[in-house]
Amino acid sequence: MRIHIIGGGITGLFLAYRELKKGNQVTLYEESNRLGGIIGTKQVPEGLVETAANGFLLTTELKELCKEIGIPLIPANSHSKRRYFWREKKIKRNPLTVSESLRLLYGIFFKKKALEEKSNFWEWSNDIFGYSASKFLIEPALGGIYGSRLFQLDPRIVFPTWDFGGKKTVFQNLNQKKSKSFGTYSFAFGMGSFIETLGSYLQNHIEIKYQTCVKTMEELRSLAIEGDIHFAIPVQNVIKFFSRELKIKSSIKMVSLTSITRFSKEKLTPKPCFGILFPDGPEINALGVLSNSDIFPNRVSDRGNTTDNLSSETWIYENSKNPIGSEETWKELVERDRNIVNPKSTDPVAIYTTTWNNPFPVYNSDLESLNLILDEIEEKSASSPQKIRFFGNYRRNLGIRSIFESTFT
Repeated sequence: MRIHIIGGGITGLFLAYRELKKGNQVTLYEESNRLGGIIGTKQVPEGLVETAANGFLLTTELKELCKEIGIPLIPANSHSKRRYFWREKKIKRNPLTVSESLRLLYGIFFKKKALEEKSNFWEWSNDIFGYSASKFLIEPALGGIYGSRLFQLDPRIVFPTWDFGGKKTVFQNLNQKKSKSFGTYSFAFGMGSFIETLGSYLQNHIEIKYQTCVKTMEELRSLAIEGDIHFAIPVQNVIKFFSRELKIKSSIKMVSLTSITRFSKEKLTPKPCFGILFPDGPEINALGVLSNSDIFPNRVSDRGNTTDNLSSETWIYENSKNPIGSEETWKELVERDRNIVNPKSTDPVAIYTTTWNNPFPVYNSDLESLNLILDEIEEKSASSPQKIRFFGNYRRNLGIRSIFESTFT
């Protein structure tokens, strides 16, 4: 069978690998001259700067992929299991009081309540877990994943396999069978090396057409291709692609993010950790900060002098927190936040800024409505000679592990 994949980001690469393993012939179309989309690694004098994800949750299938393409995995350091939350101007492993923790546990194990039709995630979470757990634990945790605050999210699409009809507790929903995870892993030379290795492997087994921009069904049909079509392009491009022929009209709110990697001579926290997650509020502007050099080895350059070793951390912001958007303003913002967390902060050795405009959709009811339309398109095409499928971070799957697992179907 011939499969055509539109888009050479990490979703397109995973799709190409999976279809290749099925024994299909694959042609991948990428509009730029490189693969991987927003995933990449910059080598700077101070060490590594990830342009997006710095690692992923390893499963058996991802482990087999890495073995086959010939790239060694490195696990996260054991002390990176320490994760902090921000509350009352302090970092805390558990940001909740005893009574607040008991309220959270009650919501997880005992409370059953149907989700109201127009409720957002904040309303649902506040009702199930209580205000404090929602504010200081759940919102920071999900904000670090989705780049959004709870009031912007719809729990139905964040957890698409859950039963929100009031018949199951959160624990029962969480207890669904999932593929085993071995923890967080990355690569010695960063995620960019994974993209390069996977791209090189695929280059030897499939056809890759670079700088091939296909924006409409008419353009696609002009190529006279035969076989099924898998779309692995951003959601905005999907809407534009089908707007004329299938009359899809939908406005999907997108998230724009900036990551700021800061190298310094002192660590952010007294003990090594994975990072800190921040609640929404006026005190700290960042969604969170990752302690890169605590999580994985080889994140900073070896200067040959242990007294001059560097520390690396990446701060993540919504672009709306910086209306000006200039690099200098971002640097001022991260220094302000860091000085609140660690008043003993010294000047950075170097700062590197990466901004992505609209890389992720907001997981709200509008996105779910669009997904239902795309589901219908897939179902209608299932009986045609040329089947159409949609894959990506807007298809109820966010994160490298989830996107890879979505290619199994």
